[in-house]
Amino acid sequence: MPVAFPAAIAQWASEIHEAASATGLQPSLIGAVIESESGGRADIVSPAGAIGLMQLLPSTAADLGVDPWDPAQNIAGGSRYLAQQLARFGDVSLALAAYNAGPGAVAHYGGIPPYRETQQYVTRVLGAQARMRDEDGSPGTSRAPLGDARLAWLLLGGVGLLLLVLAAGTE
Repeated sequence: MPVAFPAAIAQWASEIHEAASATGLQPSLIGAVIESESGGRADIVSPAGAIGLMQLLPSTAADLGVDPWDPAQNIAGGSRYLAQQLARFGDVSLALAAYNAGPGAVAHYGGIPPYRETQQYVTRVLGAQARMRDEDGSPGTSRAPLGDARLAWLLLGGVGLLLLVLAAGTE
C-alpha cells in the first residue's frame, strides 16, 4: 500500500521514497516534515532564511553538501539531517525537536525544549505522519532501535528521582 500523501506532497513522492531508502526513515515521516515545514512548496523561504521543502538553513545545506533550492537535494539533505538527529537522540519526537530547535537545545533540556513553537511542531508533524500510511500498511510511526527502551529508562529514572526526593523529605 503506497503512502497516502496529501496532494501538495504527492508530487514529491519519488524524491521522498528515494530519501527514505537512503536514510532508513519512513516515507510518511519525511512527507509529514515537508507538509509541516513548507506545505509542499519548493520555493518558500522562511523569515529566518530557511529554504525549500524541508526548510534547510543555508549553513545546514552547506554542511550536508546539498543545494537547498533543488527539490530533490533539499529532500535528500533534510532527510539525512533528520536521520542524524534520530540516530543521536534515539526517538522520533526528540529528533523532530532537534530538527526544529537544534540539537543543542534538545541536549541542553534533556528532551523537547520548553519552546511553544517546537512543542507544537513535534505534535503537528506526528499528527501529519499519523494521517499517512507507509507501504506496509502500518500507520507511519518510526523509532530508532532502542528508542522505546531509552524512553522506558528515562521514565524509570524519573520515578527513581521522585522516590529519592520523597525519601529525603521524610528524614
